[in-house]
Amino acid sequence: MRPLSIRSLCAIAFAVTLSGCQFGPKTPQDPYADDYARVEQSLAAGRPGEAQIRLNAMPEASRSDPRNATFRQRLSDAYLQQGRRALQAGDMDTATKALSHARSLMPSAPALTTGLDGAVEQARNAQKAQQEADRARADAERAAAEAAEAAQSTP
Repeated sequence: MRPLSIRSLCAIAFAVTLSGCQFGPKTPQDPYADDYARVEQSLAAGRPGEAQIRLNAMPEASRSDPRNATFRQRLSDAYLQQGRRALQAGDMDTATKALSHARSLMPSAPALTTGLDGAVEQARNAQKAQQEADRARADAERAAAEAAEAAQSTP
């Protein structure tokens, strides 16, 4: 009877050992993987505003994650691109807002926004010059109309 109990004890020990080997050590899961994936999706879809909201909504502990700085850089670049497109379209308000968002994300990197700053200023100056030219043309047309009216009213 003794050999049967030893055999069954060995079989049970072998089965327990095999079942223990099937489960490897648990690897720690990244607690922010889903959050960063959502930020990535927003950036890929061309929605920097949504990406910034998602990035800012992440827990304070994620601020020390190196990916946070990388995503802030990418978000700043996305805002700069948005500002360039708005500037090319002549939309000064959107360009200025995008530039300020980029600056707020990367305040220690003013070189990122320097080129766009100059372009915004140049576009503003061109816009002001165009407005002044339009105003001068309207004044000249009004003066010509008044002169023509005065010439017609004199006998």
